[in-house]
Order: sequence, then C-alpha cells, then structure tokens
Amino acid sequence: MYSDAFGHVTFRQSGIEPVRQKDVEIPCNLRDPHYTNRLFTRTSSAKTIYLTQGLVATPQYNTDFVEGLYYNYSDRIYSGYDYELIEAGRKRAEEATKGKKSAAYYEVFLRTVYEDESVNLHHILAGVNVSTGYSYHVYGTGDPAPEAREIVTSVVREPAIPRMKAGHKVPKQSWPRHQDNLPPDESS
Repeated sequence: MYSDAFGHVTFRQSGIEPVRQKDVEIPCNLRDPHYTNRLFTRTSSAKTIYLTQGLVATPQYNTDFVEGLYYNYSDRIYSGYDYELIEAGRKRAEEATKGKKSAAYYEVFLRTVYEDESVNLHHILAGVNVSTGYSYHVYGTGDPAPEAREIVTSVVREPAIPRMKAGHKVPKQSWPRHQDNLPPDESS
C-alpha cells in the first residue's frame, strides 16, 4: 500500500482498490475471488478488499495488516463455531443489510457469531487457497492502534526519465520495466 504526494492511499502493489465505506457493497470478484484470478493467486497472500476510511494497513508477512486489530480466518470461524450460530449470523446479516454483501454485512455476521455486539470490523482481506481453489476471508476486528490512523507520507519513487538532447529519441530498452530495475537513490 502506498500514498501519493497528496496522501491518497493506493494499493498499486496488489492491483486492487479496496472499498473504504462500510455500507458499500464489495464487488463479487473481490469478495469471492476465483482460483483463476491471478491477482489473488500470483502470490500466496490475501489482499485487502475493505479497509475503514482513515486507517492505514502496513505490509507484514507478505500481506497487509492494521496495527492493533485481531485477525481471524473465515475457515476457522466456520469450523470452530456452532453451525446454528453461523446460520443465525448469516440470516441476521441478510436482514440488517437487505442482502448487500458489504463490510456492514460481515460486521453483523461476526457480532452474532462472536455473541458480542461491540465487535467493530475495520479490515477484510480475501484470498484463494491455491491447493483447494476455495476462497477465504480474513477479518480484522477490534480497536486499531494510534499509529494505524496516521497518513502514509512515503511516496513510491517513479523511475527517472533519462535526460537527452532535444530531438533525441529514447530507445525502448532504456526504460526500466520492473521495480527491481530502478536506478539507485541519488541521495545515497
């Protein structure tokens, strides 16, 4: 996750722009990724599909996490909690959000399953288990740490345009194609 000079957070590394409002429906291709979607299977890490406005996720262990949140995998929830409780959570979430699969839907679902109305959902990641092909979610709940609310000020350095004399064309091979091919920092 990166921010531009204006503090706008982007997820250029993953190619996914997450939903930032709880009541906005998360697109199906992000919510339930297919095993053929290379955005989710190129690496074995989950991608951010929802992040509360004003929070910043930092890369850790090949994926993004928000400091201070408790993370739980959907497969652990489905295998570790009573089936009737999970079905009651789905039904209650459907009624509360009128079937719209948004972060609010998952928050109501988790409140029912955890049997705790104080649950606050701030972060949802989605991924694909490459060995089975099934998608999964990771839910980040709790109170974010104060440092998670700071605006990211680092800017991804774009490759410098080679300086040429007027009228001289830049050969195609001279332009770096990958992040690894960037010229060294001039400040060091």
